[in-house]
Amino acid sequence: MTGRLAGHLSSRWNTPAAVGSSATILLGLAFLAGRLDAQTARSPGAFGSGVRAGVASYDFDGTGTAFVVGAVLYRPFGRTLLVELAVPVLDYSQDAGPAGFGGYRRTRFLLPEIDAQAQARLGRLRPYVAAGGGWAIRLNGGEPGGATLHAALGARLLVGRATFLRAETRARSIRPWAASTVDFTVGIEWARP
Repeated sequence: MTGRLAGHLSSRWNTPAAVGSSATILLGLAFLAGRLDAQTARSPGAFGSGVRAGVASYDFDGTGTAFVVGAVLYRPFGRTLLVELAVPVLDYSQDAGPAGFGGYRRTRFLLPEIDAQAQARLGRLRPYVAAGGGWAIRLNGGEPGGATLHAALGARLLVGRATFLRAETRARSIRPWAASTVDFTVGIEWARP
């Protein structure tokens, strides 16, 4: 299984176009997060921001593994409740024809989502659960978009004065329940602790 996953990822993501577009997306999100962080520093406690990236297991017309990258902006309400706006991009390729003859069909979704998070404070560790919804906007490819629902489990770890590392697993249903993804992401965020 691990060998097949590695082969799938290397065959899809080890091309100059895939590496270039992924690098461009990451640089753009890092720039956005930096701008939001500068605004947060001027108004402490108002918002947190960050970027995250990882892999997603998907089930559309076929199944496989995809790359997911995105930006987040959140606002705390008290010590335990956060409202988060996330804008991930999911990018995957599928076989487009009979085995060995059809090539690949590339699909990219923009997934703006909003959720509510209940967060615990355990020293530097901030585990949380989240639920929310959004919309899948097809940027290219053959899969239709539509409404989304999601649930997530994750944790933030305070590693500096205002810097968090974040890990999350997010299960998402697109056009409930016609298609689904499960994202495994890590990221970095800046916020007032």
